Amino acid sequence: MKHKRAILVLCFLVVIILAFVAGRIFQQTAHGHYFDVLNEESIEFRHGDLILTHAFEAEGVPFLTPETSIITFFPMIGLPVTLYKAQRGFQEASPHVANVTVDSNTLLWTDRINNYRLEVTPIKSEH
Repeated sequence: MKHKRAILVLCFLVVIILAFVAGRIFQQTAHGHYFDVLNEESIEFRHGDLILTHAFEAEGVPFLTPETSIITFFPMIGLPVTLYKAQRGFQEASPHVANVTVDSNTLLWTDRINNYRLEVTPIKSEH
């Protein structure tokens, strides 16, 4: 009788553990966030740091996921700001940002579809 109860409890624990593992695998594949950096380039800018990142980003299973170009601005004061983020079309060459050019307060880049020009001007503090 004691052996039957021990085997039953052991089987119950194994089923619970397997159900938990199966649930986590399902959750990750169905709703998980996948982010893998291919390369990162730091660009000097007078008002903070700029990072050009090429990465694979997907929700759920990252199957045949195209590359994403991301430009992030890290100001001297405050939190990072994503200036640009675009994922290429499947088996397409664009949009893809190859480089970002800095000219004084102006940032210039192209994604092979559009040209972008962004001027950054700090607000004068009254303190």
